[in-house]
Amino acid sequence: MSDELFAQLKAMEGRESKPRTGNDRVNEAMIRHWCEAMQDANPLYSDEDFARASGFRGTVAPPTMVQAYCTPPLWPKSETAPDPIFEAVRKCTEKGYSASLGISIAYEFLQPLYASDEVVYTIKLLSVSPRKTTRVGTGYFLTSQYSYRNQTGQPTCNQLLTVFQYQAGSQTKP
Repeated sequence: MSDELFAQLKAMEGRESKPRTGNDRVNEAMIRHWCEAMQDANPLYSDEDFARASGFRGTVAPPTMVQAYCTPPLWPKSETAPDPIFEAVRKCTEKGYSASLGISIAYEFLQPLYASDEVVYTIKLLSVSPRKTTRVGTGYFLTSQYSYRNQTGQPTCNQLLTVFQYQAGSQTKP
């Protein structure tokens, strides 16, 4: 049985976006709002003296906040080409695999982000599974790698994200 969609997705493996700069610089206001929402009172994020005494050059952003600086704006609509993972999801959706399920996310934090840092990132489509049937439906596992750097090019974080793009209701009944 031919799987034309799998062949198209497989051909995209290894494709990486051009470097993009996050929408906002790392800043104290966004750090404060994040900490309030998460109820995270870690003094590294808010107390300059504590952060310096702990070996940092100043307060730092919560590590998992890195993606918040790179989330595309909701408005105005961006005219940039979609990143490889978003292009793969679009192809799946066009073929009826329109449901998405986050499977896993893993971070490797390499160095902290400080207020006024700028985040530059790329997204690479690492792998695509053959079509699989699970309890939620039939579809494809798509794994991407986000590589984050600061404005001087120093790596700050690597993130692996796997999603299952599937046809809802296509699972086999027990």
